[in-house]
Amino acid sequence: LKVTHMDEIWTIKYRPSSTDEITGNKSNAQRLKEWILNWPEEKKKCMLLVGQAGVGKTSSVYAVAHELGYSVVEMNASDFRNRESVYSIVKPAATCEPISGEKNRIILLDEVDGLSGKDDRGGAAAITEIIPISRYPIICTANDEYSDRLKPLKKYCEVLRYRNLTKQQIAKMLRVICEKEGIKADLSVLIKIGENSQGDMRAAISDLQTVATGKNRITMEDLDI
Repeated sequence: LKVTHMDEIWTIKYRPSSTDEITGNKSNAQRLKEWILNWPEEKKKCMLLVGQAGVGKTSSVYAVAHELGYSVVEMNASDFRNRESVYSIVKPAATCEPISGEKNRIILLDEVDGLSGKDDRGGAAAITEIIPISRYPIICTANDEYSDRLKPLKKYCEVLRYRNLTKQQIAKMLRVICEKEGIKADLSVLIKIGENSQGDMRAAISDLQTVATGKNRITMEDLDI
């Protein structure tokens, strides 16, 4: 009997560590890498990655950072909803000296379209004031490119649009994981997991881990469909 340890979170364990390992949207990852390397000369000093959840926006940032030897300082928009919190949280990370042994740094601001509601008091606008004084490339992610909250930010950003992943693309990655974990699964099962995830790789990998726990083979019956 194979026992899968749930404390090994597969979405983290199998996060791509290079652009070659990225599923779909490889051209975006290549552009991201080029932009980071040429950042001092780039006209747009912020990159905005847009697309539905689980299509590889954040993963591509970490993959490129790993290739380049950069560190990633990741913050979620829920942590800096207003001007004051942007200045107290984001500005120090974007303007301070590199720490000892740090080659370079990427500032990653996740889910900036989440800067919404009555709690937001100029959060997005404050980010635009930090972009020109940042010592490091700033990358933002968003699910909804057309959110009104992004309007003040978009004029400062190059936008990379991430396409939804197909169930076949997702199934291919799930097969790789199954092989590494010693789990047998028919391709039809993996495609079904990919289909159920509606293009969200992260959700598909989580679903795979859930159904595979304690098993060395998974079938359609295990999907509870």
